[in-house]
Amino acid sequence: MADFSFDTGIRVYPMNGSELSVNMADNNFYYRLLNMQDELAKLEKEYVEKTKGYNGKLDIRGFPTKEGKSGALSVDIEELTDEQYDAVINRAEAVIAINYDIDQRVKAVLRDVFGESNDFDAIFRGVNVMALDSAGNRILTNFMNVIAPLIEEAQSINAKEVSDIVGNRAARRARNRRGDAV
Repeated sequence: MADFSFDTGIRVYPMNGSELSVNMADNNFYYRLLNMQDELAKLEKEYVEKTKGYNGKLDIRGFPTKEGKSGALSVDIEELTDEQYDAVINRAEAVIAINYDIDQRVKAVLRDVFGESNDFDAIFRGVNVMALDSAGNRILTNFMNVIAPLIEEAQSINAKEVSDIVGNRAARRARNRRGDAV
């Protein structure tokens, strides 16, 4: 059987060596986009709450330490007791698990909004969306800042097309009322 194709309005935007494919003129996209804002806010709040006990530096009082090249103290892993070592490892494992879970859930929300064909691990180059860039911004924030102008451009094009359609219909109705030929 033949495979029939038609224009779905999907555009491909190169991003970080990958591609984002989406029809930003699709009204369903805007519906999903509005819902995404609420979902991402919930995930951000959950992330902050879950990592609250892990924010900042590990309290190393009572831990063997060594001075690093910068002069800062760090835990001397080789001198830790088994209990201290377990505490450090458990803390690290918990933070890693929380970060991974939130990252995967945010990327699932993005796939729901932008389309299942998009590989957000590739678009983000494997970086966790909750990670910070060199300026202290979340990687997810950087992504949203990049796509915002694309969304605004699509909205303005949609508004013009709707205006043209409405204008053409109004002109056609006026001609029909006058009895002009179409």
